[in-house]
Amino acid sequence: MKSFVHLAWRFLRLRPRVGQVTNAVRFFWCLSSGHPPERLPYKPISFGVHVTRRCNLACPFCYNRAVNRGDALTSDITVAQFSRLLEHPNLRPAFRVTFFGGEPLLHPDLYTLMRLARNHRKLTYVTTNALLLAERAEEMSRAPVDTVQVSLYADHLDRQIEGVRRLRRTAPRVSVVLSRIITSQPDSWQAMRQTVEIADELGVRKLLFMGYSPLSNRDKELCFFEDNTAMRDFLGAFSSEFGRRFDLVLPMPLVRDTRRRFCIAHYTAPYVAPDGSLAPCCEISPPSREVGSVFDEDFWNNAFFRRFRGEFVGGFPVHPRCRDCPTSSMGRAKGFLS
Repeated sequence: MKSFVHLAWRFLRLRPRVGQVTNAVRFFWCLSSGHPPERLPYKPISFGVHVTRRCNLACPFCYNRAVNRGDALTSDITVAQFSRLLEHPNLRPAFRVTFFGGEPLLHPDLYTLMRLARNHRKLTYVTTNALLLAERAEEMSRAPVDTVQVSLYADHLDRQIEGVRRLRRTAPRVSVVLSRIITSQPDSWQAMRQTVEIADELGVRKLLFMGYSPLSNRDKELCFFEDNTAMRDFLGAFSSEFGRRFDLVLPMPLVRDTRRRFCIAHYTAPYVAPDGSLAPCCEISPPSREVGSVFDEDFWNNAFFRRFRGEFVGGFPVHPRCRDCPTSSMGRAKGFLS
Protein backbone atom coordinates (compact mmCIF):
# COMPACT_ATOMS: atom_id res chain seq x y z
CA MET A 1 0.00 0.00 0.00
CA LYS A 2 2.87 2.40 0.81
CA SER A 3 4.29 1.91 -2.69
CA PHE A 4 0.89 2.55 -4.26
CA VAL A 5 0.34 5.77 -2.32
CA HIS A 6 3.86 6.96 -3.13
CA LEU A 7 3.34 6.19 -6.84
CA ALA A 8 0.00 7.99 -6.92
CA TRP A 9 1.51 11.04 -5.22
CA ARG A 10 4.35 11.22 -7.74
CA PHE A 11 1.88 10.91 -10.60
CA LEU A 12 -0.34 13.72 -9.28
CA ARG A 13 2.68 15.99 -8.84
CA LEU A 14 3.18 15.82 -12.62
CA ARG A 15 -0.17 17.57 -13.07
CA PRO A 16 -1.48 14.87 -15.38
CA ARG A 17 -3.73 15.61 -18.30
CA VAL A 18 -7.46 14.98 -18.04
CA GLY A 19 -7.13 11.98 -20.36
CA GLN A 20 -4.55 10.37 -18.09
CA VAL A 21 -6.70 10.83 -14.99
CA THR A 22 -9.82 9.56 -16.77
CA ASN A 23 -7.92 6.51 -18.00
CA ALA A 24 -6.64 5.76 -14.49
CA VAL A 25 -10.17 6.04 -13.07
CA ARG A 26 -11.46 3.60 -15.69
CA PHE A 27 -8.67 1.18 -14.83
CA PHE A 28 -9.41 1.27 -11.09
CA TRP A 29 -13.14 0.97 -11.71
CA CYS A 30 -12.49 -2.16 -13.78
CA LEU A 31 -9.99 -3.45 -11.20
CA SER A 32 -12.43 -2.99 -8.32
CA SER A 33 -14.99 -5.27 -9.97
CA GLY A 34 -12.77 -8.32 -9.38
CA HIS A 35 -13.94 -9.79 -12.70
CA PRO A 36 -11.45 -8.77 -15.39
CA PRO A 37 -13.03 -8.66 -18.86
CA GLU A 38 -11.38 -9.70 -22.12
CA ARG A 39 -12.16 -6.31 -23.69
CA LEU A 40 -10.83 -3.46 -21.57
CA PRO A 41 -12.56 -0.07 -21.28
CA TYR A 42 -9.27 1.80 -20.84
CA LYS A 43 -5.93 2.30 -22.58
CA PRO A 44 -2.68 0.89 -21.11
CA ILE A 45 -1.92 2.66 -17.84
CA SER A 46 1.80 2.05 -18.34
CA PHE A 47 4.08 0.66 -21.02
CA GLY A 48 7.61 -0.62 -21.40
CA VAL A 49 9.93 0.28 -24.25
CA HIS A 50 12.76 -1.91 -25.53
CA VAL A 51 15.21 0.97 -25.94
CA THR A 52 18.08 -1.36 -26.87
CA ARG A 53 18.81 -5.04 -27.42
CA ARG A 54 22.45 -4.58 -26.45
CA CYS A 55 23.69 -5.75 -23.08
CA ASN A 56 27.04 -5.75 -21.28
CA LEU A 57 26.23 -9.13 -19.70
CA ALA A 58 25.32 -12.51 -21.16
CA CYS A 59 23.26 -14.13 -18.41
CA PRO A 60 22.38 -17.76 -19.24
CA PHE A 61 18.96 -17.38 -17.57
CA CYS A 62 17.95 -14.26 -19.55
CA TYR A 63 14.52 -14.74 -21.12
CA ASN A 64 15.07 -12.07 -23.80
CA ARG A 65 16.56 -14.15 -26.58
CA ALA A 66 16.95 -11.14 -28.87
CA VAL A 67 19.62 -9.55 -26.65
CA ASN A 68 23.02 -9.22 -28.36
CA ARG A 69 21.79 -11.15 -31.39
CA GLY A 70 21.13 -10.38 -35.03
CA ASP A 71 20.98 -6.65 -35.64
CA ALA A 72 21.13 -5.79 -31.90
CA LEU A 73 24.00 -3.36 -32.45
CA THR A 74 21.84 -1.20 -34.71
CA SER A 75 18.47 -1.70 -33.03
CA ASP A 76 18.52 1.14 -30.48
CA ILE A 77 15.36 3.20 -30.49
CA THR A 78 15.80 6.66 -32.00
CA VAL A 79 14.54 9.88 -30.48
CA ALA A 80 12.12 10.24 -33.41
CA GLN A 81 10.74 6.73 -32.90
CA PHE A 82 10.24 7.29 -29.19
CA SER A 83 8.52 10.62 -29.82
CA ARG A 84 6.13 8.90 -32.21
CA LEU A 85 5.26 6.32 -29.53
CA LEU A 86 4.64 8.97 -26.88
CA GLU A 87 2.44 11.05 -29.13
CA HIS A 88 0.23 8.20 -30.30
CA PRO A 89 -3.33 8.21 -28.85
CA ASN A 90 -2.97 4.56 -27.79
CA LEU A 91 -0.15 5.39 -25.36
CA ARG A 92 -0.82 9.03 -24.55
CA PRO A 93 -3.03 8.23 -21.50
CA ALA A 94 -0.34 6.05 -19.85
CA PHE A 95 1.16 7.51 -16.68
CA ARG A 96 4.49 5.67 -16.66
CA VAL A 97 7.19 4.49 -19.07
CA THR A 98 9.60 1.67 -18.23
CA PHE A 99 12.93 1.78 -20.08
CA PHE A 100 13.84 -1.81 -20.79
CA GLY A 101 16.57 -3.73 -22.59
CA GLY A 102 19.09 -5.16 -23.03
CA GLU A 103 20.84 -2.71 -20.76
CA PRO A 104 19.17 0.72 -21.05
CA LEU A 105 22.25 2.58 -19.81
CA LEU A 106 24.03 1.55 -23.02
CA HIS A 107 21.68 3.83 -24.96
CA PRO A 108 23.54 7.11 -25.63
CA ASP A 109 20.35 9.19 -25.70
CA LEU A 110 18.68 7.79 -22.58
CA TYR A 111 18.67 11.23 -20.93
CA THR A 112 16.85 12.73 -23.93
CA LEU A 113 14.32 9.88 -23.95
CA MET A 114 13.54 10.40 -20.27
CA ARG A 115 13.17 14.14 -20.82
CA LEU A 116 10.69 13.50 -23.63
CA ALA A 117 8.70 11.16 -21.40
CA ARG A 118 8.56 13.77 -18.66
CA ASN A 119 7.41 16.41 -21.15
CA HIS A 120 4.47 14.07 -21.80
CA ARG A 121 3.81 13.95 -18.03
CA LYS A 122 4.92 10.39 -17.50
CA LEU A 123 6.79 8.85 -14.62
CA THR A 124 10.02 7.15 -15.67
CA TYR A 125 11.28 3.75 -14.52
CA VAL A 126 14.67 2.37 -15.57
CA THR A 127 15.74 -1.25 -15.20
CA THR A 128 19.50 -1.80 -15.10
CA ASN A 129 22.31 -4.08 -13.99
CA ALA A 130 24.05 -0.92 -12.67
CA LEU A 131 27.43 -1.73 -14.22
CA LEU A 132 27.40 1.66 -15.97
CA LEU A 133 25.63 3.51 -13.19
CA ALA A 134 28.75 5.03 -11.65
CA GLU A 135 29.92 6.60 -14.91
CA ARG A 136 26.43 7.88 -15.79
CA ALA A 137 25.42 8.95 -12.27
CA GLU A 138 25.97 12.67 -12.94
CA GLU A 139 23.81 12.46 -16.04
CA MET A 140 21.15 10.52 -14.13
CA SER A 141 21.16 13.18 -11.41
CA ARG A 142 19.98 15.73 -14.01
CA ALA A 143 17.58 13.37 -15.75
CA PRO A 144 13.88 13.25 -14.85
CA VAL A 145 14.10 9.66 -13.62
CA ASP A 146 11.77 8.58 -10.84
CA THR A 147 12.83 4.99 -10.14
CA VAL A 148 15.89 2.89 -10.92
CA GLN A 149 15.54 -0.86 -10.45
CA VAL A 150 18.90 -2.59 -10.03
CA SER A 151 19.10 -6.33 -10.71
CA LEU A 152 21.80 -7.74 -8.44
CA TYR A 153 24.06 -10.60 -9.55
CA ALA A 154 26.57 -12.40 -7.32
CA ASP A 155 29.47 -12.06 -9.77
CA HIS A 156 29.15 -8.28 -10.09
CA LEU A 157 28.12 -7.06 -6.63
CA ASP A 158 31.12 -4.80 -5.94
CA ARG A 159 30.65 -2.81 -9.11
CA GLN A 160 26.89 -2.71 -8.73
CA ILE A 161 27.12 -1.49 -5.14
CA GLU A 162 29.53 1.27 -6.17
CA GLY A 163 27.14 2.34 -8.95
CA VAL A 164 24.18 2.57 -6.59
CA ARG A 165 26.28 4.37 -3.97
CA ARG A 166 27.29 6.96 -6.56
CA LEU A 167 23.68 7.43 -7.68
CA ARG A 168 22.48 7.80 -4.10
CA ARG A 169 25.12 10.46 -3.52
CA THR A 170 24.46 12.48 -6.68
CA ALA A 171 20.70 11.96 -7.00
CA PRO A 172 19.16 11.21 -3.58
CA ARG A 173 15.68 12.07 -4.88
CA VAL A 174 15.70 8.99 -7.18
CA SER A 175 13.90 5.98 -5.75
CA VAL A 176 16.13 2.89 -5.91
CA VAL A 177 14.80 -0.67 -5.93
CA LEU A 178 17.19 -3.57 -5.41
CA SER A 179 15.94 -6.72 -7.10
CA ARG A 180 17.13 -10.29 -7.04
CA ILE A 181 15.98 -13.56 -8.57
CA ILE A 182 15.26 -16.26 -5.98
CA THR A 183 15.01 -19.99 -6.68
CA SER A 184 13.67 -22.90 -4.64
CA GLN A 185 17.19 -23.81 -3.53
CA PRO A 186 18.02 -22.90 0.12
CA ASP A 187 21.38 -21.43 -0.97
CA SER A 188 19.43 -18.85 -2.95
CA TRP A 189 17.46 -17.78 0.11
CA GLN A 190 20.65 -16.65 1.82
CA ALA A 191 21.08 -14.11 -0.97
CA MET A 192 17.98 -12.39 0.39
CA ARG A 193 19.72 -11.70 3.70
CA GLN A 194 22.79 -10.51 1.81
CA THR A 195 20.55 -8.12 -0.13
CA VAL A 196 19.19 -6.72 3.14
CA GLU A 197 22.76 -6.04 4.29
CA ILE A 198 23.53 -4.30 0.98
CA ALA A 199 20.35 -2.23 1.24
CA ASP A 200 21.26 -1.17 4.78
CA GLU A 201 24.71 -0.12 3.61
CA LEU A 202 23.29 1.93 0.74
CA GLY A 203 20.27 3.38 2.52
CA VAL A 204 17.83 1.65 0.13
CA ARG A 205 14.43 0.65 1.48
CA LYS A 206 12.72 -1.00 -1.49
CA LEU A 207 13.53 -4.66 -2.15
CA LEU A 208 12.05 -6.79 -4.91
CA PHE A 209 12.60 -10.56 -4.80
CA MET A 210 11.40 -12.33 -7.93
CA GLY A 211 10.70 -16.01 -8.44
CA TYR A 212 12.74 -17.91 -11.00
CA SER A 213 11.28 -18.16 -14.50
CA PRO A 214 12.61 -21.32 -16.20
CA LEU A 215 13.69 -21.37 -19.82
CA SER A 216 12.97 -25.10 -20.18
CA ASN A 217 11.64 -28.10 -18.28
CA ARG A 218 15.20 -28.96 -17.25
CA ASP A 219 15.34 -26.17 -14.68
CA LYS A 220 11.68 -26.20 -13.66
CA GLU A 221 12.63 -27.57 -10.23
CA LEU A 222 14.12 -24.16 -9.45
CA CYS A 223 10.62 -22.63 -9.42
CA PHE A 224 8.90 -21.85 -6.12
CA PHE A 225 5.71 -23.94 -6.10
CA GLU A 226 2.93 -23.60 -3.56
CA ASP A 227 3.65 -27.00 -2.00
CA ASN A 228 7.21 -25.98 -1.07
CA THR A 229 6.45 -25.56 2.63
CA ALA A 230 10.09 -24.97 3.61
CA MET A 231 10.35 -21.95 1.31
CA ARG A 232 6.95 -20.65 2.39
CA ASP A 233 8.03 -20.85 6.02
CA PHE A 234 11.30 -19.08 5.24
CA LEU A 235 9.57 -16.25 3.39
CA GLY A 236 7.05 -15.87 6.21
CA ALA A 237 9.85 -15.55 8.75
CA PHE A 238 11.76 -13.18 6.46
CA SER A 239 8.72 -10.94 6.10
CA SER A 240 8.18 -10.88 9.86
CA GLU A 241 11.81 -9.96 10.46
CA PHE A 242 12.27 -7.29 7.78
CA GLY A 243 8.77 -6.24 6.69
CA ARG A 244 8.67 -3.21 8.98
CA ARG A 245 12.08 -1.89 7.96
CA PHE A 246 11.76 -2.40 4.21
CA ASP A 247 9.19 -2.10 1.48
CA LEU A 248 9.32 -5.77 0.50
CA VAL A 249 7.99 -7.63 -2.51
CA LEU A 250 8.46 -11.37 -2.04
CA PRO A 251 8.06 -14.10 -4.66
CA MET A 252 4.60 -15.62 -4.88
CA PRO A 253 4.35 -19.42 -4.93
CA LEU A 254 3.53 -20.82 -8.35
CA VAL A 255 0.06 -22.39 -8.33
CA ARG A 256 0.12 -25.87 -9.87
CA ASP A 257 -3.58 -25.77 -10.74
CA THR A 258 -3.55 -23.54 -13.81
CA ARG A 259 -7.27 -22.85 -13.42
CA ARG A 260 -6.38 -20.74 -10.40
CA ARG A 261 -3.70 -18.73 -12.22
CA PHE A 262 -3.96 -15.07 -13.05
CA CYS A 263 -1.61 -12.45 -14.45
CA ILE A 264 -2.06 -8.70 -14.10
CA ALA A 265 0.56 -7.83 -16.75
CA HIS A 266 -1.67 -7.88 -19.84
CA TYR A 267 -4.26 -5.72 -18.08
CA THR A 268 -1.79 -2.94 -17.37
CA ALA A 269 1.32 -2.59 -19.52
CA PRO A 270 2.34 -3.86 -22.96
CA TYR A 271 5.98 -3.80 -24.07
CA VAL A 272 6.85 -2.01 -27.30
CA ALA A 273 9.70 -2.27 -29.79
CA PRO A 274 11.03 0.78 -31.70
CA ASP A 275 8.89 -0.11 -34.74
CA GLY A 276 5.74 -0.35 -32.62
CA SER A 277 5.48 -4.14 -32.52
CA LEU A 278 4.17 -5.51 -29.25
CA ALA A 279 4.64 -8.06 -26.49
CA PRO A 280 2.00 -8.64 -23.78
CA CYS A 281 4.64 -8.47 -21.03
CA CYS A 282 8.40 -8.28 -20.43
CA GLU A 283 8.77 -12.08 -20.20
CA ILE A 284 7.65 -12.66 -23.80
CA SER A 285 10.49 -11.20 -25.83
CA PRO A 286 11.13 -9.80 -28.29
CA PRO A 287 7.94 -7.97 -29.33
CA SER A 288 6.32 -9.27 -32.48
CA ARG A 289 3.96 -8.08 -35.18
CA GLU A 290 1.99 -11.28 -34.54
CA VAL A 291 0.88 -9.74 -31.25
CA GLY A 292 0.06 -6.47 -32.97
CA SER A 293 1.31 -2.93 -33.43
CA VAL A 294 0.86 0.01 -31.11
CA PHE A 295 -0.16 2.01 -34.16
CA ASP A 296 -3.16 -0.26 -34.86
CA GLU A 297 -6.54 1.08 -33.84
CA ASP A 298 -7.42 -0.21 -30.35
CA PHE A 299 -4.53 -2.71 -30.33
CA TRP A 300 -5.20 -3.21 -26.60
CA ASN A 301 -8.35 -5.12 -27.52
CA ASN A 302 -7.16 -6.88 -30.67
CA ALA A 303 -7.73 -10.60 -31.24
CA PHE A 304 -4.43 -11.59 -29.60
CA PHE A 305 -4.97 -9.67 -26.35
CA ARG A 306 -8.62 -10.73 -26.04
CA ARG A 307 -7.70 -14.39 -26.59
CA PHE A 308 -4.79 -14.09 -24.18
CA ARG A 309 -6.96 -12.67 -21.39
CA GLY A 310 -9.76 -15.14 -22.16
CA GLU A 311 -7.44 -18.12 -21.83
CA PHE A 312 -6.18 -16.89 -18.48
CA VAL A 313 -9.72 -16.44 -17.19
CA GLY A 314 -10.95 -19.70 -18.71
CA GLY A 315 -7.85 -21.79 -17.99
CA PHE A 316 -4.60 -22.59 -19.77
CA PRO A 317 -2.87 -23.00 -22.17
CA VAL A 318 -1.76 -19.53 -23.11
CA HIS A 319 1.78 -18.71 -24.24
CA PRO A 320 4.43 -21.34 -23.26
CA ARG A 321 6.33 -18.69 -21.27
CA CYS A 322 3.30 -18.32 -19.00
CA ARG A 323 3.25 -21.90 -17.76
CA ASP A 324 5.93 -21.47 -15.12
CA CYS A 325 6.13 -17.68 -14.96
CA PRO A 326 6.04 -16.45 -11.34
CA THR A 327 3.99 -13.42 -12.34
CA SER A 328 1.08 -15.71 -13.19
CA SER A 329 1.19 -17.41 -9.80
CA MET A 330 -1.39 -15.36 -7.96
CA GLY A 331 -5.04 -16.26 -7.76
CA ARG A 332 -7.45 -14.31 -9.94
CA ALA A 333 -9.02 -12.02 -7.35
CA LYS A 334 -5.73 -11.41 -5.55
CA GLY A 335 -3.89 -10.71 -8.78
CA PHE A 336 -6.43 -8.20 -10.03
CA LEU A 337 -6.77 -6.41 -6.71
CA SER A 338 -3.13 -6.31 -5.59
